[in-house]
Amino acid sequence: MPHTKHRLCTWHISENALRHVKDPAFHPRLKRMMFHRFTEEGFVKEWNALIEEFGLQDNRWARMIFCLRKLWAITFLRGHFFAGMDTTQRCEGMNYFIKTKVDPNMKLSEFVRQIDLGLSWLRNDESKLDYETTNTLPPLGGTYFPDIERQAASVFTRALFFRVRNEMKWEGKYTVRSIIEEGDIVTTKFRKYRTTNVSRSVMFNTVIEEFYCECEGIPTNGIPCRHIFATMKSRNMNKIPNLLILWRWTVQAKIGEESRESYNPKCKYTCIVESARFGHIHNQGAEIAYYSTKNEDLFRLGNTHMEKVVNIIRTAWQEYTDDAKNKTTEAEKETEIDIRNPVFTKTKGTANCPTTDRKMVRRCSIYNKKGHNKTTYLRRETNTIDSPDLSLNLEDLSNNTVRLNVIEFGRSIQ
Repeated sequence: MPHTKHRLCTWHISENALRHVKDPAFHPRLKRMMFHRFTEEGFVKEWNALIEEFGLQDNRWARMIFCLRKLWAITFLRGHFFAGMDTTQRCEGMNYFIKTKVDPNMKLSEFVRQIDLGLSWLRNDESKLDYETTNTLPPLGGTYFPDIERQAASVFTRALFFRVRNEMKWEGKYTVRSIIEEGDIVTTKFRKYRTTNVSRSVMFNTVIEEFYCECEGIPTNGIPCRHIFATMKSRNMNKIPNLLILWRWTVQAKIGEESRESYNPKCKYTCIVESARFGHIHNQGAEIAYYSTKNEDLFRLGNTHMEKVVNIIRTAWQEYTDDAKNKTTEAEKETEIDIRNPVFTKTKGTANCPTTDRKMVRRCSIYNKKGHNKTTYLRRETNTIDSPDLSLNLEDLSNNTVRLNVIEFGRSIQ
């Protein structure tokens, strides 16, 4: 998939750093470079200061890992959904689990039994977590959002609830600098407490209750960030909007698609930029409608011009979508992978086989003739001698007897 975003395992990067940089003070600084949300210019500036401080200008590993910064630093991975994973702990944990259950010297029946037993344990643990999430409530408190915290405990799974509550707690470190209202869009700017260089902006659409944060926490982690909770507190909101609830993190995610309509409703204007444009055009259209309804002449004038404008914009939109489809098709052709059936090759065992399709005919090892072999020939000859055949020639009988004696003599020698 050409448009898939990949990232490197942060645990393996940390392990490689321990081998290539011996100074223990370097590793917490590297961890900060991994998970702190810098700007791209700020990241480069901070990295150069780090390299100069520890004298790693000639370190080959440091140069290599900096060239791969877009695959491990959260600064360059914001906006890409990784379900909260930054290491390969999922597959590594499953590999370790299987290694503890099976052995290379096991029989196939034992292997199948152990795998089935291990899967039963995993399903049992999952069922236990599902029961706790569905039938119990975690201890609440410790935040300024009692109603929102109670809603999150009933909507999200237990593990995701603790992550959401941590974001609620961290919102207390941010103070409101300014609030700007432009139509339906309200922009709130925050500054971190006792800092001057850390600030964030959150845009909120009052019509569809959609948030967009500068840190891009929603598209990256799938949960509301601390800046969004700070915005909700400034607006006295007591409920998490449905657009901020990702269906896969909910308690009812296993039920099916029929219960999904209450979360993440589909909206034609989910993009915050499109929402701003929609609000501006909507206000102008409302103004035109207000004046056009005063009398019949103004109504006809407004209706005529609106029809012309709608036709022009619709035609331009169709041309734009057609161009976009053509560009997408061309891009798909460029990145298209031609998958065909594998080429059939002969195995080593069939190299000397004849190429003809005729059947191999068995021949007698004594006379090299078709229709019988050594065993059936001797049995037939014996039956022929013992049977009272009046037409039997004495010369043929003597010849057959000699042949039989020769054969029996050969067997006795063997």
